[in-house]
Amino acid sequence: MKEEIKAHVPDFYDWPHRWMGVDEDLAYGEKLLKHFEPFVFEITTGQLAKKTKKKHIDNLWLAGGELIRRISDEENYNIDPKELILECFGDDGGLYCRHLETEDQFKSYDSSCRKFYKFMKQRGNQSD
Repeated sequence: MKEEIKAHVPDFYDWPHRWMGVDEDLAYGEKLLKHFEPFVFEITTGQLAKKTKKKHIDNLWLAGGELIRRISDEENYNIDPKELILECFGDDGGLYCRHLETEDQFKSYDSSCRKFYKFMKQRGNQSD
């Protein structure tokens, strides 16, 4: 799985470093990445158009940064990453992303967040 992801998203395993604001963020980001990995694998190996794959990957990266910001702001690194994901994503999209400016960007972001949320809920009904 890792090699396939690296082939499509070379910096994927560096995301926790890129999200990090303080040292404590790194370990939490690596825990988040474990939940992102199966989704990214499904996206990169699926039958979606290349542009659609890129959209979902880029939006997931943004969402991960917002999750880290939220955890870091609250200084609550004890919350289970899966619980945080399910709390911050839903059928209406994802948590607010301060890097987006246009309505189209927000729609795209929320579309990716909904897709990730549905993926996580589906996996929750299977064994982890």
